[in-house]
Amino acid sequence: MNNYLPYETTNQPDAIEKVFCEEFKKLKVNPMTQAESEMLIRLMFTKEEDVSDMYEELMSKKNEQMAMGLHVLNERFCEIHKFAIDKRMMVFLGIILKSFGDVVMYGTYFLYFCKKNNKTFISLDDFCMKLFPWGMPNKDELSRVWRIQKVSRPSDKPGSDNLLDYRSAIQSLLLDQKESN
Repeated sequence: MNNYLPYETTNQPDAIEKVFCEEFKKLKVNPMTQAESEMLIRLMFTKEEDVSDMYEELMSKKNEQMAMGLHVLNERFCEIHKFAIDKRMMVFLGIILKSFGDVVMYGTYFLYFCKKNNKTFISLDDFCMKLFPWGMPNKDELSRVWRIQKVSRPSDKPGSDNLLDYRSAIQSLLLDQKESN
């Protein structure tokens, strides 16, 4: 038997915050690999405007999974919820995000971070010092938190079995358009 959430959870305006985000922030992390660390250090010493060409090249590759994931992050989270992510950070995310599920989980957590910190821009410094100072969540932890947000959707109801796909369940995280950095 599965431990899916009741379908009614999708109608709770703070469900994603309570079920997913509060759990995501407690995930066990792994230190970065040497390659990830080297790339992050290079990006930290690069001005955001100096990475624009690399970012644009990455985003132009719409047929590659990494670029498609970044497009999903940008279109499903940044554009809809009116926050921005440092281009250097986007380049780094292109390396570490391994699936569309990862993109959705991190995007949701970034929205949570923005709401809790009254921000509309996430810098690479925010990523390194506030979001993930000790490393990124490990694969097993990401799989676990993905499973806890699953919804038992009745066969007569349209929609997803992922709580993270329900706009009605993310209402508590919506940014007030008057807020700023």
